[in-house]
Amino acid sequence: MTPLVFQRAEAIDVTQIPNSVLAGIGIIPPPPGVAPDFANPVNIRPILWVFCGVGFGIIAILIFMLSHPIKWAWSDVAFTLAVLTTVASFVYILIGATGFGRSGIHSWDASVYNSISLRSRTSIALVILLPPISIGFIKTTIFLMYLEVFAPLRLIQNLCCIGIGITTIFYTIITVLDAIWAFPLSRYYNATNTQKAQTLNLPKGIFGLTTVIFLFVVPVVAVSKLKLMTARKKVGILLIFSTGFLAVVSTAINIYWRVYINIHPDHFWYSTAIWIVTITEHVFGLIITDTHTSRGFRNYGSKIKYYLCCRVARKDIESKESVKRSERSTEGDQSQDRKSRKLYSGFDVTIVGGTALDKKANEEAEIEQFSTERQSTAQCPRNVLGGATERYKG
Repeated sequence: MTPLVFQRAEAIDVTQIPNSVLAGIGIIPPPPGVAPDFANPVNIRPILWVFCGVGFGIIAILIFMLSHPIKWAWSDVAFTLAVLTTVASFVYILIGATGFGRSGIHSWDASVYNSISLRSRTSIALVILLPPISIGFIKTTIFLMYLEVFAPLRLIQNLCCIGIGITTIFYTIITVLDAIWAFPLSRYYNATNTQKAQTLNLPKGIFGLTTVIFLFVVPVVAVSKLKLMTARKKVGILLIFSTGFLAVVSTAINIYWRVYINIHPDHFWYSTAIWIVTITEHVFGLIITDTHTSRGFRNYGSKIKYYLCCRVARKDIESKESVKRSERSTEGDQSQDRKSRKLYSGFDVTIVGGTALDKKANEEAEIEQFSTERQSTAQCPRNVLGGATERYKG
């Protein structure tokens, strides 16, 4: 392994020092009056865990939205690659914030022995290499999405093609340089390579802010050129891309911390801020790339709102309906009782044995009805025959 320089006057050749001694040497000398704590150092790692967890959750939601349906256009292919590289970046950020990882602790609390371990060097090298790749895929996906959404506008097509070309060239160069200076892993802590890698921090931040502002302005220009659209619809479309403003803010904060970490030697501690804004930048970029998100929130959001807000009202309606049904059933029972009394008027339950029909009264009624029918038949025989014929035909 090549000699290492950790803010010291002379390089440290770790091959000539036993591991037991390296375990007691910090990456940088502690400030005056501060004793290094290698066993239980002060850390802010849980912040990274929370941000990565939220990032994974949002990615899962975006994948669910995109899969209903998916047509596999070029933007969908680029989105898939962006998601895969983003997940890999988040995983290695988590690895760097656990175990022998050095993110989130003071550099003087990180021993040289743990810092030069294979896991530590792998996580640091990959976490430097992967974010430029994932950010490049995210921005390319946004440009491709703009080409699909604003296809009839010639100016937007030209701007997007130029943006895709510049973004691809820049992030390809950055990825190649990071790979040269970070691999093989034994070269990463070389003083010259480390300083060269740090010089890329500011160009990454400036280019990232420039492209994000460009991506935020493109839909504004495109929507302003749509003549057959009301102002209300234009505002609605711009709200879909309003997440770009949050991405601009996140990228601007990223530049600040990239400059700050180049000034202060406690890189492991202040790199936490860079990883946090990197995570938020990835998340906002993926939200912009997934145009199905707005449609999903409209569809599922209305259902959630109905479930949460109208549950009490639904219960009130059900209770009112049950009361109405009970009232109807009561009225139905009363009418049925009245009908039964009319149908069975001969029943008498007021006296003992009164439930039997009066046979004499029935016989008199039958004789009277028979005589009436005979008279009507004698007067209108044709009508009777005609009615009988019609009944026979029916």
